[in-house]
Formats: sequence, C-alpha cells, structure tokens
Amino acid sequence: MLILLSLLLGCPEPDLCADAAALEPSIELGTGQEAFIPLSDGDYLEPEFGPQGGSHIWGALRLQGFHPGDNALLVQNIVPVTLRLFIETEAYLVADSFEQGRPFEGSVESSEHFGEFIFVQGWPNFDEPPREATYRVDVEDVCGNTGEAELTVTVPAFEDTGFR
Repeated sequence: MLILLSLLLGCPEPDLCADAAALEPSIELGTGQEAFIPLSDGDYLEPEFGPQGGSHIWGALRLQGFHPGDNALLVQNIVPVTLRLFIETEAYLVADSFEQGRPFEGSVESSEHFGEFIFVQGWPNFDEPPREATYRVDVEDVCGNTGEAELTVTVPAFEDTGFR
C-alpha cells in the first residue's frame, strides 16, 4: 500500500531513499559508450568525431548511495538522477554535457551510467602537446542526495572558444 501511495504521489519508494541515505555516497568517474570504463588521474581522453561534424568525449560514472531511479519515475515526469559532466582546463571549458535526468543501471549499492555525450566546445589541435584538464560531475538523485567528483585527465589541445 505504501509503495502504491508513493507512486501516486510521485515520490520514489521510501525504502530506496532510506537505503541510499544509509550508504556512504561515492562517485567514480569513467568513460565508455557501451560500458563503464574506470579512469585514473592523468588518463588521456580523446574526442570522437560525430556524424554532424562536432566532436565529443564519452562520459560515464559509477555511483553508490544514490537512488538509481527507474522508468516509473520517468512516466510520472519525475527526474530520477540529474547530472552534468564537464571537462575544463585552467583557461577555458573544453567540453560540457547537457543536464541529464534518466535512470541508472543498478541499485543504491552500485549503479552505472555510460554513453553520455560530453560535447567538445572547440576543435582539437593534435599538433600541439596535450593539456591537463579537470573532468568533473555534479549529481543529484530523486531523494535529494547530491555529490560531486573530479579527476585530473589529459586532453588534446583545443582552440579557446571563449565559452564558459
């Protein structure tokens, strides 16, 4: 009855929010189009060119202690997990994702999201040496749990588009 009531009111299942709150939240950044591939500090992220002439980097993350959401929430127009991935150097924003709100694969103990387009804001210049950049994510789940993570990565040199 409680589950039915929570669905009718547009709230996530209370036990899942309690389960998420009981766990130490953690976020691991990665990459990958079809699976989560973990990254370490200093790893190189190469952009891929898309069919419309732009380029992107595949974003991915693994979460613990966050409600992963489900399609029932989407049907109710409730955003299960909101995230924004971006990569920036000291001088400018290299790449940015649109804020996304969709369920993750898994449970509160471990869920994953992969295949996220992080759109590159300029053209890569492979003639110059790669640059150090910060790869960062901000996350909020339907229960109100929030978190952020960042990793130092290496990316090709990009033209500064002035986008911030």
